[in-house]
Amino acid sequence: MSTTPRTRPMTAAQVLNHASEAAAHGRGVLPADVTVRRQYEDLLALARQVLPRVTTPEKLLEAADELHWRAARLAAAASLPEVPSLAEQEKMIGRNVQAAAARTVAAARRAGTPVTVELLVAAYDMSDDLAARTLRGTAAGC
Repeated sequence: MSTTPRTRPMTAAQVLNHASEAAAHGRGVLPADVTVRRQYEDLLALARQVLPRVTTPEKLLEAADELHWRAARLAAAASLPEVPSLAEQEKMIGRNVQAAAARTVAAARRAGTPVTVELLVAAYDMSDDLAARTLRGTAAGC
């Protein structure tokens, strides 16, 4: 869970760039940021799972899509405060996910961190509609 307020949201491209730099030049090139290091480890673990399945060009596209999707989730989770880890989220069901997202929105607003529908969708793998309702339900003054 990220507790560091960020002035700008991270992007999947940044997460993937850090991972590719570390793959090319070693982990020493990673920023000291613990979140970035955890993102790298998460992507590396996912790559170990999906890459052995790559036997066709279609499977390569599926693997790349899965890695990009994970990078987008990791970036969004790092951009917002109090986002549960992906493992914690997998154990949650419906209302628990929305409640966690509402807590994230409230914490982001207290910290002055910009929060958008797109960030909530990526951080919690929720629909645009549910993310929008979560943002409206936790509007300032509610």
